[in-house]
Amino acid sequence: MSKQQFLDELAARLREEGAELLVAENLNFYRSYIEEEVAKGRSEEEVLAELGNPALIARSILDAAGFQVDGMPDRNPEGDLGAGASKHYREQSETLGEESDIHIKVQRFNSWLLGLLFLLFALLLILAIAGLIIWAAPVIFALLAFRFVYQALSELFRR
Repeated sequence: MSKQQFLDELAARLREEGAELLVAENLNFYRSYIEEEVAKGRSEEEVLAELGNPALIARSILDAAGFQVDGMPDRNPEGDLGAGASKHYREQSETLGEESDIHIKVQRFNSWLLGLLFLLFALLLILAIAGLIIWAAPVIFALLAFRFVYQALSELFRR
């Protein structure tokens, strides 16, 4: 595979998910990287072999940008990266190449959902502590009153 074939494949994979905003930036990055490594004396084939499959690189870029990698272009009228970014949990699997039996499983848990779960847990903890105090308060007050009365009576009878 040549540098141009690599870049064309990367661009095609990004475009098929509707990630036009990511194409130019990533093509420039990978083109520069390949040229810099070749300038250092490495062969183009060696650099491309190190980078790996452009389809997998495109998938990583799309996942990081919040795109739902499903072969269908994401629609996003505001132009933000990845209409699929609002999904709080998704699971995707892809078998890599016909000759490979490597299987990648991607799971994503958005930080806002994690924050919401933390707040829910904190609220439940506060309610549990408040419930314990409300339940235990009459018992504690009764024991304190009993002790006070006992001490008062003990003092009274000692005299």
